[in-house]
Amino acid sequence: MHLEDKILNGLKTVQPRVNSHSRSKRAYWGSVLMLFVLAAGLRFSLALVNRQANDNHLEVIQLMLQGKEDLTHSDCHECFHPKFFYGCCAAVFTALQLENEDQQIVCGQLINATSGMLVLACVWGVLQQVSAPPALRLVALGLLATNPRLVAINAQLSNDSFAVSVR
Repeated sequence: MHLEDKILNGLKTVQPRVNSHSRSKRAYWGSVLMLFVLAAGLRFSLALVNRQANDNHLEVIQLMLQGKEDLTHSDCHECFHPKFFYGCCAAVFTALQLENEDQQIVCGQLINATSGMLVLACVWGVLQQVSAPPALRLVALGLLATNPRLVAINAQLSNDSFAVSVR
């Protein structure tokens, strides 16, 4: 065999080196992204269609829009809750000039879903600090991202996601 043939045969059998670490890192971050997209899809799609599974938190917001302050349980059933969520909703409703009750419900639910996604991002940040295998962190994120009760809480017109996010 000639030298040229040996070189050409050698080049054919040499496989390019693939860095398995970078491939697994890409797969890991792709999985994280997929879980966040899935979580957002679940929360925001439910927030857009849900009209029935709500306590009457809209009443508190509407009282605030009327200029009432220092609301207590004697003003309405949900008025004893912390007012941060209600104040945010009232400000957004005013800015967007929403007067239709259905539009207010959907907007409030979208605000709550956004808060739920922020909580999920914060939990992810904490999981990144845990010295657990990446696969275990992905499982933990997946369980939170797709938990039906948490999705429902995040997609309703309630102050629950805000209460979790400020604690």
